[in-house]
Amino acid sequence: AVGVAQALINNPANRAAMAEAHKEVARMGIQPDYECECSLIELAQMAYNVYDLHTSPKIRPQNYGDDETRMLADVWVNKKRGVAVLALKGTDPDSATDISHDIKSVILGGAPSEPLTNLAAVVKEFQDKGNRVMVTGHSLGGYMAEVVASSCGISGIGWCAPGTGWHRGDHAGDGHGFQNINFEADLCGNLLAGIFDHGQWSVYVQDYGRAPTHAMEYMVKSMATPERRGWTNKNVVGHCTSGKTGYYT
Repeated sequence: AVGVAQALINNPANRAAMAEAHKEVARMGIQPDYECECSLIELAQMAYNVYDLHTSPKIRPQNYGDDETRMLADVWVNKKRGVAVLALKGTDPDSATDISHDIKSVILGGAPSEPLTNLAAVVKEFQDKGNRVMVTGHSLGGYMAEVVASSCGISGIGWCAPGTGWHRGDHAGDGHGFQNINFEADLCGNLLAGIFDHGQWSVYVQDYGRAPTHAMEYMVKSMATPERRGWTNKNVVGHCTSGKTGYYT
């Protein structure tokens, strides 16, 4: 898989498709907003709840997603705060389309150009309605959350997600309001870390030790602990210990 991924990284067609997608997003006129903030428990719960879209496509009045790739998403709006959170559904083991997208876009390095432009249009739609927009997601959804955040210049959290590598946009890195949070022993979320890196140092949750952990329900439990109730996408790094490869809880 490493050799195939490296070959696809150098595939001119893939790079051209992603470059064109980033240009299309830039033309949308999305306003960068690195400062929007939300608690980690709220973002974790949204990333968990969005999985219901797979079995209940009418769970909310209007759902958003890419029919071809099954990149399903939903938007939670806090009208009082004027904040909309785009939550992207991760991989469902029972969904052949989800697994296919994982293999194509993450493991094999194919460009997620069409999902990016579709989701960026949702960001623009909710900004035009007067909302500040954030993004979150788990696994495949967390990977796409980082692609969207770094391309649109918005904040959020990617949970248990592999790195985006060259798929991400120019609005990446520490200080841009987006953070990825993985379990330390997550075999899926930390997949091919040496090839597909994140735009910022990862935060690693150590609650389950060396036991392989990837499920979003466990992340919700970790973020719901009393000592983490005040943690947000903006201050989480300050609550962690810096190590050689990232930040540790």
